[in-house]
Amino acid sequence: MGKNDKWRILPTLTNHVHIYLPKGEQKDLIIETNSGSVELADSFELNKVSIEQNSGDLKIKEIKADEMSFRTSSGSLKGDLLDSDNIKAASNSGSVKFGKILGNADLETKSGSIKTSFVSVSKNVQAVSKSGNVSIELPKNLSFDFQGETKSGSFLTDYEMSLSEP
Repeated sequence: MGKNDKWRILPTLTNHVHIYLPKGEQKDLIIETNSGSVELADSFELNKVSIEQNSGDLKIKEIKADEMSFRTSSGSLKGDLLDSDNIKAASNSGSVKFGKILGNADLETKSGSIKTSFVSVSKNVQAVSKSGNVSIELPKNLSFDFQGETKSGSFLTDYEMSLSEP
């Protein structure tokens, strides 16, 4: 370094925002962030929940809603219990892991794994991973049609089924 050169130190800023909602008065919850994680630490019953993140993880404790939409460009989506007939969750780069789902789900990740367990399914389950594992646990008494495709990998199942080439 020369005599007139100066070092610059930029501080790292960490911000936390805590939002408290009154019990029983929530209808819709819409959250959009550019950078940062979102955690829903309480149980919620809503009409609609939509969370979009550019970068950051999402953690959900328990939500019951008519419609759910979760999307992140870079980050993981995690939840303990989701109850809805319309769940859409997508991550471009990160995993999608939901402990228990009651209802229907459309889960997608371009680079990351999908892992979930369904307590009940009322219509459809769709899980797509361009690069990563997909692990879905379904109720034992469920009757269903399965359609799957893999470019590089294999299918493993506890269900009796025959696999055929298209």
